[in-house]
Amino acid sequence: MRECVHISATINKNLLEKVNNFCRREERSKSWLISKAVERLLKDLEPESVFSADEWEKIEKLANQKGKIYMSKRQAKQHLAKL
Repeated sequence: MRECVHISATINKNLLEKVNNFCRREERSKSWLISKAVERLLKDLEPESVFSADEWEKIEKLANQKGKIYMSKRQAKQHLAKL
């Protein structure tokens, strides 16, 4: 079960009107819309990883092995490409 908390926010009247119109049209609550918008914004603002999912998988496998330390992401990527 999700744990929810009550918050209070102040927004522009025009934006509130858009929120209300959307929620009415889509039959969603304002809480639902605002939660989804915040989740999406935070995801969009997170810095992207310099490594792909495949590269991270290789990194995780090698993490417990003693090996060379790379001073740049370019050197690390070159090594990962050879694996």
